[in-house]
Amino acid sequence: ELAQRRWIDRPGSRLRLVEGAAGALPLDDGSVDLVVSSVVFQLVPDRLAALRDIRRVLRPGGIVSYVTWIDGEDQDFEPRIEFDEAVLELEIEEPNEGSDEVVAGDLRSARSAASQLRRAGFRDAIAREDELEYDWTLDSYLEYKFAYDECSLLAVLEPSQRERLEARAR
Repeated sequence: ELAQRRWIDRPGSRLRLVEGAAGALPLDDGSVDLVVSSVVFQLVPDRLAALRDIRRVLRPGGIVSYVTWIDGEDQDFEPRIEFDEAVLELEIEEPNEGSDEVVAGDLRSARSAASQLRRAGFRDAIAREDELEYDWTLDSYLEYKFAYDECSLLAVLEPSQRERLEARAR
């Protein structure tokens, strides 16, 4: 919706938004100039299949660029620890992690990312580790936790439990 509001109505825009499953994009072979993905490939069921399908839709000379997590980052992130403590203190029973959702998961390293790109058919694959910093505020971190990161937990909470969790986390 945001992309449509910002780009679609621009005169001469070549941007076309389509929705499809990773690994089965509803696009013609060689029809895309550029693919940009931000923190998505760890969430798809089969990252290699998704990368192969991106390779299929890219025109010769097209570019794919993506940002993803590397396994094990931010294990000591204080706000994450405090949120988890709030869940424990309130004795909230968490649903089994990943019980109903299959995801590719985080990459082990930049080297493994480049290797996977090559297996998907990209010849000139380059990957590097870099740090992407985000200056969380209390409100922005809790918004992230409640809108995305803890969806399965929040789905099983009563409204009063959710309110207590948010109050404790704050």
